[in-house]
Amino acid sequence: MTLASSWIHAALAQSPWLPESLPPWWPTLSELSGSHWLGLLGLAVLWTNMLLIAAAALIAAREQWRSRAASSRLLRAVVIAGEGPGGALASHRVEQVGRTNGDGVIYFHDRRCEGALHGGRVQLEDGRAVTILPLEGVQRLDFWPDPAAVARAAACPDSRSFASAEESARKARGFPRALEVSVAVGDTVWLSGHVEDHDEGHWHLAVSGGVVFISAFQPSRWVAPRVALALGFAALCVLLTLACSVLALWPPVFGTVSAIGALGGAALWLGFMPLGTAVRDMLRPPSTAFVRGVWRR
Repeated sequence: MTLASSWIHAALAQSPWLPESLPPWWPTLSELSGSHWLGLLGLAVLWTNMLLIAAAALIAAREQWRSRAASSRLLRAVVIAGEGPGGALASHRVEQVGRTNGDGVIYFHDRRCEGALHGGRVQLEDGRAVTILPLEGVQRLDFWPDPAAVARAAACPDSRSFASAEESARKARGFPRALEVSVAVGDTVWLSGHVEDHDEGHWHLAVSGGVVFISAFQPSRWVAPRVALALGFAALCVLLTLACSVLALWPPVFGTVSAIGALGGAALWLGFMPLGTAVRDMLRPPSTAFVRGVWRR
């Protein structure tokens, strides 16, 4: 152990980016105690977890950036006919359950959500009327409803509705409800795919990859702040971890400053786990975003 320690110190001393002599507080390998090794292990665990959290944020940012790049190739159109209820072209449905403990507040949580493509016709900016067929075979719909419309649908209509729901919400089964928003005649939408002429002026929307994307708002308006959030959160993870590591290794090791750094690292680890989950939920696309909601008497 002593021979290895001497070799490491000699190698580090000859490095051009280090001072000629190591700091006097730097222990040799033979001087490392169990507390030193536990501290180094703690730093390794902290860095591993924080880098995983940062990597997850960067992956989300990459996916959002791809969505933004894809949104520049979307077709903008106005719905002129819909085969769904109320002339809907597509709809988004969220099933929820509300519960209360009798304090005048009903808390809702999501059970499942799904989108439906009813089919219809839209008019592009160049004047062409394009037919959109319902889903076929393995096709999948990715429908982004307007968040403002979803929030309006989730709001409590009136005091009579609250009183009716509160009675069921007190029971173990809870108060079930379903929210549904749609794009119908007169609404502006953004579509993926390309237009094909099937029969002398009868235009149809063709999609690639089996995914039909429809948005009730300009997607880049939603994507841009999410990319900034993901990148900022990833940078914050690394910078705060680095700051805690510097403080934890501040001489003398296990002194006041070093202890503050160790406590800061533990708090950082415990705090960023739920914070990372919250950021992940904020980065969910509108087609799968949690609605939840609260009704108050």
